[in-house]
Amino acid sequence: MPDQANFGCLSLLRNVPIGRRTSLFLSVGSVNEGSRRKPQVFAGLSFFLGPQTAASVTVDHHDGRTQTVAEIQRSLPIGTGYGYRLQSSAIGNQHNGSGVLQYQTGFGRYEMSFDPFHSDVRPSVNAAGGVVYQAGSLLAARPIDSSFALVRVPEVKDVRVYASNVLVGRTNERGDLLVPNLLPYYGNRLSIDDRDVPLNYEVRAVERTIAPPYRGGAFVEFPVRQIRTVTGSVVVRNNKKIEAVPAFGQLTLTGNGEAYVSPIGRGGEFYFENIPAGTYNANIEYRDGTCVFRLPVPPGADPVVKLGRSVCSTEATKP
Repeated sequence: MPDQANFGCLSLLRNVPIGRRTSLFLSVGSVNEGSRRKPQVFAGLSFFLGPQTAASVTVDHHDGRTQTVAEIQRSLPIGTGYGYRLQSSAIGNQHNGSGVLQYQTGFGRYEMSFDPFHSDVRPSVNAAGGVVYQAGSLLAARPIDSSFALVRVPEVKDVRVYASNVLVGRTNERGDLLVPNLLPYYGNRLSIDDRDVPLNYEVRAVERTIAPPYRGGAFVEFPVRQIRTVTGSVVVRNNKKIEAVPAFGQLTLTGNGEAYVSPIGRGGEFYFENIPAGTYNANIEYRDGTCVFRLPVPPGADPVVKLGRSVCSTEATKP
């Protein structure tokens, strides 16, 4: 620099793994700060205590002084959880250090900082959060620093949601979960665990890849549909009150611009899936002719609806 003395550093670095969770690193060299060359030695041990926790101890000898630093840190998870960072340093008889405790939920992040060596320094507490409105849902969230996505599994709660195979959280009562901290303009893979979806639901997709804009949101819906079966049987009655089973015929329901078809079994049984509640025009085609009647399908959330026996009169087909 124009207003400073020349600076030069020459060092030899070495990193040696010791077991699966420990490594040793060493640096030996000299530093020229313009006046004279001084030796410098740096050594340290790092320990990996888990997928999110690491610790280290380092010793730095420079300019005739030796500094020892010990640190342990646990990173915050993507979803709900806690983290911390504790550090202590010593130069001769002088000790310094710092501590940070962190906790985050789906709707906020909380942090407390303190100095364990100086009682006159007061701890500080910080809390931060945000609010997101998207696709008809108003959700409390952690601070939105980057891109995010609203994941929806309609009306299905407690479904686990993953971002790049890392658990983010579970859907709420409405089936919604806000996923923060996604990479903008890059593909982010979101998925759900279909084992959390009730067995009477049909899951059409379990994984999506999205590229949201910077500090923008994406809406990702995993379509699910409750499997609701409608069963019953039918007989045909002529004008002489004689009943016959339309075995191996076909029953067609029409209503609201849609048509639903079911084969008729040997005993007059029929079977439908996922037809909305309402009253339908029913038409039977079988070996001896045709027959029409009205078939009501009641509303409700029951996975199986048993309608019992329905009667179709041939008189309804006469002009």
